[in-house]
Amino acid sequence: MTSLKWFASLVFATAMITALRAETRCPGNVASLPFRLVNRHQMVVAIAVNRSGPYAFLLDTGMQITEVDPSVARRGR
Repeated sequence: MTSLKWFASLVFATAMITALRAETRCPGNVASLPFRLVNRHQMVVAIAVNRSGPYAFLLDTGMQITEVDPSVARRGR
């Protein structure tokens, strides 16, 4: 076996061992949130507003503001 193949095998084995030992949950006991994908890249989650719902909420981490339909906001009053 050439030294290049041996080195590549060693690197691959090291990467596999590291991947097998990786944590399967988020550190810090953070709960996961079920979601569904729309258009293969938009995340939609079910939320409750003032104990009413569930409502479909488009999760957009790039927005600077949060928008809620006024009719949904009034239902919780």
